[in-house]
Amino acid sequence: MHKAYRLLIPLALSLLAAVVASAQTPRRFPFRADHYDVQVLIHPEDQTISGLARVDFIANEVARTVVVELHQDLKLNSVHIPGSKKPLEFERDRTYPLLLTVGLPDSVAPGQPVSLEFDYTGPISSEDDSPTRGVRFASIDKTSAYLLLPARWFPLTNYPANRYTGTFKIITPDTMYVTGTGKADPPTMQPGIGKGAGQASYVFHCDHPAPVGTFVAGPLQLNPVQTEGITVSVFTPPVQASSATAYGTSLAHIILYYSDTFGPLQENAPPPFTIAQMPDGSLPGYSAPGLLLISARQWTAKPNARLMGQLAAHEWWGDHVLPASADLKMPSPVITSPRMSLSPVPA
Repeated sequence: MHKAYRLLIPLALSLLAAVVASAQTPRRFPFRADHYDVQVLIHPEDQTISGLARVDFIANEVARTVVVELHQDLKLNSVHIPGSKKPLEFERDRTYPLLLTVGLPDSVAPGQPVSLEFDYTGPISSEDDSPTRGVRFASIDKTSAYLLLPARWFPLTNYPANRYTGTFKIITPDTMYVTGTGKADPPTMQPGIGKGAGQASYVFHCDHPAPVGTFVAGPLQLNPVQTEGITVSVFTPPVQASSATAYGTSLAHIILYYSDTFGPLQENAPPPFTIAQMPDGSLPGYSAPGLLLISARQWTAKPNARLMGQLAAHEWWGDHVLPASADLKMPSPVITSPRMSLSPVPA
């Protein structure tokens, strides 16, 4: 086992050295998002979401225009300053429709805060309109859903360099269980009317500035695993609950080896981790702070150490090691192939 992880050291070092200028023209963001309060309602029946996001921004320069990225299929219904009923003017960029600009009533000085509320709705599962064409970063169907940060399913600035705190409330039918980034409150259940389905509300608190905002929902069951002083929450469909121990133990061994090699993620003790099965879409796996998502087609009785090693490496080289500026990008936490970049490691 350690031989395979030892061979991942060149990968981790190459990830650090691979901070290169983006191929895209650098985008100017006069404001940086500092904190989010996001509520999103998932509609499985028509595969859409309804979102309400309050964003606290900090001005990077003297500016009167807020620029954010929001998935181009999401319709922005309105933007307000909290407490004001007067909507602000906004516009999508015709050349780069991911960009939205919002006009403020007055200019804001560098370092000063401004808060805005975004109300938006729409579909988000299209591969053609994805921020990376052909890669599905979000998906909603009748039984499951996932919302990955690269989908820009809530307004982002300086992606992927920005770090922020936030509270996320995810509302789904009560047939789904939700897990993701942040510390979760116990879910709140609301029964349906008559024979109608009920709702479940899940709240996640992200108090450490990080690229948070990734969630998965579905018929998942929590299987806690405690080994080697590490707590791993493993979420699988009930029929695959027997595989939880193998996945939790495998991740614990990887985390311990990386901690010995690169240094611990935090000083006192290893942080808790979550592994969850993600519905099949277009990604074999994805990594977010404290969270590893593995697609159903990659979830086998014996964990794929290569794939898990790649995903776990991003806990160090995609969160704790950051780009120097918004014009520089770390390698994506998206795993587009379970063998990507790790050809020397035996499967």
